[in-house]
Order: sequence, then structure tokens, then C-alpha cells
Amino acid sequence: MPLPHNDPMPEVRDTNTLLEQLREIVKVLNAGKIRFALIGGMAVSVRARPRATQDLDFLAEGRCAQQVSGLLRSLGYTVLDERKDLASFVRGDQRVDFLFANHPRSTKFLEAADPVMLPPEVPVVSTEALVALKLQAYTDDPRRLRDLSDIMDLIRYNRCDLDMAQLRSYFALFDQETFFDEILSRLT
Repeated sequence: MPLPHNDPMPEVRDTNTLLEQLREIVKVLNAGKIRFALIGGMAVSVRARPRATQDLDFLAEGRCAQQVSGLLRSLGYTVLDERKDLASFVRGDQRVDFLFANHPRSTKFLEAADPVMLPPEVPVVSTEALVALKLQAYTDDPRRLRDLSDIMDLIRYNRCDLDMAQLRSYFALFDQETFFDEILSRLT
């Protein structure tokens, strides 16, 4: 599979506004005693390099999906999409997406998340978990070239600390081992 070229940068929301949105959502999730972790573009900024993002993405306990929906609605968000494994919400120009941990692998990702001070203090999934989630998103929709770029950056910036066997197993799960080898060859 060819490696992606840089995608044009989307319009970016003000970072302070995004952090205010993050603080508000973290506060209600904590108050609701929901286990959650940051994923997506903001997590890439924590685990690799700062990058532009327009929304927030979380992984949350699957058994709490309805509670999450109620909490987001109480903050004035409207549901864009709601399924067993994901939900998307919007409020004005603010968007937030949730993946729900309903399977053993995603539950492990959630349990292994460690806190990072942004502020606020927010659990963030491991780099390996973030790569796996990005790979799944790309496999589900190959037009998501930003996910490929994120995968390469996550591996590039963390290659000395990554569990390469674990990463290879994720790529194998999605029949993408050749792509994994190509990424590694470009990093040497």
C-alpha cells in the first residue's frame, strides 16, 4: 500500500476553545464515574507531535453508552449518530465522538490508559492502542489518509519505546503487515 502524502490542513478551531470543550466533557464524565480515555487527533498530539484537530475523540466503557449520551445531551449536544460501538455529537461548531469499549481488546486499551495533564488531567490510551485504533479506522474507510499519517507519526516519534511485537499483531489483525514493514523500512 502506498504511503499517503500530506493532506491539506482542515480549518482548525481555536485551541483554547477545544481545551474548554475538553474540560467540560471530562468534568461530566468524571462526575458520572465513567471510565474513558482520549483518542484521536488530540491524543496524537500528546503521543507524537502537535497536530491540528477540529474535534474531540474518546474511548469509553461500552456499558455506559446511554449514560454518555445523556450527559452530552445535558450539555446541549445533539446526536449525529448513535450505534452500539460509537456515537457522535455536535453543539454549534463543536463535535465530539465516542467509541465504546465493548470488546476485550478495546477494554484493555481503556484500562491501560494513563493520565496526562493537558490541563485538565485526562487519561490517554497508549501509543500502541492509538495506532491500533487509527489502523481500524483506516481499514474501515481507506479514504481516511489522516489516520495513515497519524500512524506513521506515532511510530516515528515513539519507535524506541514501542512494543513492536504488539504493533505487528495489530497490523496482522487487519491484514496490513506489509504496510507495517514499509513504515519500519522508511524509518531506518
